[in-house]
Amino acid sequence: MKSVLHSLIILMLYSNLPAQTVWEKHLSNPIFSDSTLDWNDGGAFGPCVLFDGAIYHMWYMGYDGNYTRIGYATSSDGLHWSAYENNPVLDVGSPGSWDESWITYPYVIYDDTTFHMWYSGVQGTVPGPSHLWKERIGYATSPDGITWTKYENNPVLDIGTPGAWDDHNIDVGSVYFDGETYHLWYGGSKADLIIRTGCATSADGINWTRYENNPVLGLGDWDHTRVHQARIIFDGEHYHMFYGGGDYFTWRIGHATSINGISWEKDPDNPVLNVGESGSWEDYYVAVPSVMIDTVNSKYRMWYTGGRGELQGEIGYAESSIETSMNDNVLIDIPQKFVLFQNYPNPFNPSTTIEFTLPKSEFVELKVYNILGKKVSTLVSKKLNQGNHTYTFVGNNLASGVYYYRLEAENFTQTRKMIYLK
Repeated sequence: MKSVLHSLIILMLYSNLPAQTVWEKHLSNPIFSDSTLDWNDGGAFGPCVLFDGAIYHMWYMGYDGNYTRIGYATSSDGLHWSAYENNPVLDVGSPGSWDESWITYPYVIYDDTTFHMWYSGVQGTVPGPSHLWKERIGYATSPDGITWTKYENNPVLDIGTPGAWDDHNIDVGSVYFDGETYHLWYGGSKADLIIRTGCATSADGINWTRYENNPVLGLGDWDHTRVHQARIIFDGEHYHMFYGGGDYFTWRIGHATSINGISWEKDPDNPVLNVGESGSWEDYYVAVPSVMIDTVNSKYRMWYTGGRGELQGEIGYAESSIETSMNDNVLIDIPQKFVLFQNYPNPFNPSTTIEFTLPKSEFVELKVYNILGKKVSTLVSKKLNQGNHTYTFVGNNLASGVYYYRLEAENFTQTRKMIYLK
């Protein structure tokens, strides 16, 4: 697989990062339920949201009282959603298969040509006594995010060996690709269904190796029974985890940070998103967050599941101002290293933003090349001050396709890929 395009996930790189603790729920919540169709009349759960520069794409699970399946919806603003008319886009497997009962927690990333989904599959009778079902992790691909093909040798990650901390069920949290390695964070439990979070790595997204000292995130006070549904974003230096925690069903959303994706420090202000007031649509639980960092509008954006009961769900939305979070007893330090961030939006039409940080004042050049290595634009060629710098590239006169932008300084060179789609 080629380099993965994470949509609009750009953070400024500082040695001290802003805490994401001040969230404001949208007044129109819930913003999405899609509970009118037979396949998911129990509601919508577990959103995974991507942004392609023009359209927001969401994959989610729906429950009909017997099965959970995966649906798809789109939005121009992330708030007003249209469900795909032929949902669900991914169905349960045939009777007796590893995913015969439920498929849940879709997590999707996109490369130059293909959507890649990791999801949880359940075999057996759910809901019901834990000894009657098992949960594992599968993989599927799609050219358009709608028509999916399950991997023929699913599941790609099975439950742990007997006696292991994850020998009964495992469920998808999120997947991050760093250009060479896929990193998976997943929930795991024994038959007691006390869930912790572990991690695994893979060269191809299919063949996974568990971290030998799993789990990497354990239980706490408010999250004393379940710590899973871990959604990860990486800012170039720190990993940020947003996760569902609580007891067996009354979840809240927590936040943790890590410099390596393995050793995590929970936010002292957890939970960062709590349930609503009694009688509200989300008075029972909030969980399964999908978070983006929108540097264009200086805010964090979160889509999450809320519910009134165990198997009732709708999708809500919350925001947190970057400025507000930065003033939340957090000092902003100068950049500590050269970093060239992924452009956003990507793919783009006709313009995109390119950001980079300089740890000192230096002469730099930022140039754009086509796939043949021919220079098509020089965005900057001069001495710049220490700090963060932002430039806009406009592709009006170019053909659709893959382009590369390169930042060069005295002792630093980095190149990233971007896609122009007319």
